[in-house]
Amino acid sequence: MEAEKYPNPDVPKLKTHYEIGDWVCERGITGRLSPNMYIVGMWEDTCYLEIDPEQGDPFEVDLVDIEPIPLTKEMLQEMGVYGKRIVTPPEHTIDTIPGVVTKWDLNDWVDIHKYKDKFIAKYHGRDDEYLHVVYLRYVHELQHFYRMFDINKVVVL
Repeated sequence: MEAEKYPNPDVPKLKTHYEIGDWVCERGITGRLSPNMYIVGMWEDTCYLEIDPEQGDPFEVDLVDIEPIPLTKEMLQEMGVYGKRIVTPPEHTIDTIPGVVTKWDLNDWVDIHKYKDKFIAKYHGRDDEYLHVVYLRYVHELQHFYRMFDINKVVVL
């Protein structure tokens, strides 16, 4: 609590938490949101966005005009990622040994569910003794979660 009241001026502030490949929207001069676009380039306080790689040159947008895309349960269900599922590549998936060990102990798995006003994503790797928990609110955070644990799942909106 005290740290929030008296921030340390020596701690550097991160300019952005976005990465190339993240899905975002732009809030234009009119105040309306653009269609979903993904980041193809970044430079200091400018982002370059594309809707479709075949559309031509990317749009140049100020970082302050970028807004994240909120996650919804419907969006996650449509992508097929809501709930508990195995993420081990099919060629490496190990079947259950009945009465001895379950498929959840033998394979990498992810569980994404609604938690209050956000989503909770859990990851457990078969060679990892820890359960990793990440809170998600936006699509780009889901993309970062997949990158962090090297899960081969592309997010397409």
